[in-house]
Amino acid sequence: MKKIISILCVFVIFSACKKETVITPTSADQITAQILNVIKSNNVQRVICWSDNTGFPGTPVSSDYGKNWNIENGFISINGNYDVFNLLYLDRYDISNISVVDGTNPIALFLHFQ
Repeated sequence: MKKIISILCVFVIFSACKKETVITPTSADQITAQILNVIKSNNVQRVICWSDNTGFPGTPVSSDYGKNWNIENGFISINGNYDVFNLLYLDRYDISNISVVDGTNPIALFLHFQ
């Protein structure tokens, strides 16, 4: 009988302990958090993604390019799903004004990908 009570006590003690699940952010989650912080702290109005192997054109961009963007599951998409980039391939970023065809120069976040 003592053996059964001892086993039950041990079972109760271990079942009462709650194991906490710690979720470690992935590299993509960390990059996402950094990008969102940069956007917020610099009043960024547009996000422009660019592959460094092609270079950025010197001509003004369309009046709506880069206004709509979304970060989800480690990818950033610009203007819907037209341009989609994997955040794990982000090489660097720059913040500067961009020339737009309507004559404005909003602050843009340029994300350079490998």
